[in-house]
Amino acid sequence: MEKLKKITPLFLLFLGLIAAFYFDLGKYIDFRFLQIHQDIVKRFITDMPVQAALIYMTLYALSTALSLPFGAIMTISGGWLFGVWFGGGLTIFGATIGACTIFLATRYAFRDAMVARAGARLQQFEAGFNRHSTSYLLAMRLIPVFPFFLVNFLPALIGVRLKTYAVTTFLGIAPGTFVYAGLGNGLSYVLSADEPLNTSVIFSPSVFLPLCGLGFLSLLPVIWNKVKG
Repeated sequence: MEKLKKITPLFLLFLGLIAAFYFDLGKYIDFRFLQIHQDIVKRFITDMPVQAALIYMTLYALSTALSLPFGAIMTISGGWLFGVWFGGGLTIFGATIGACTIFLATRYAFRDAMVARAGARLQQFEAGFNRHSTSYLLAMRLIPVFPFFLVNFLPALIGVRLKTYAVTTFLGIAPGTFVYAGLGNGLSYVLSADEPLNTSVIFSPSVFLPLCGLGFLSLLPVIWNKVKG
């Protein structure tokens, strides 16, 4: 009974993941969907900005907690709907809340079993990791080598403190988030109903500069390997 109680939060998140795919929620997180309904969405944001911001942040937190593969699209959409800084800020808060949710659920479900099984070996590894846990976790967030969902799970199993995990998540995802939000903000006028999509938009500063930022982010793993070498 105790084991069942421990895995319940993680099991509920797993059920939520299955439901998201069963009801095909991805079709609502799509640029074509936003293009068609942008007038309604933007009018709602204008009329009820606080509620709209809370809804977006909550949806992002749920998406992160359920490990749904919509992060990039939602971040770009946040920049388009709310602007670079406000949209990026909402995304960072939502992602951090969602990541902490899956962190706590994973720790509650498996931490005791890991300690009981690994014993002294786990304690030795944790001692080494936690001496520099802030640096390690920041690197894992900043440098897109490790899948985002994997970094949400693993620290929960090796004794990382929640405060350290939350702070490094918040700071580590910020640069990439603002780059993607900037791209969404730059593409906002392309998604308007009367604006055709063409290649010339790529060279406008509002789109080209975020694309350069994405290029730099893609080079971070190479730079990281060079520094380690």
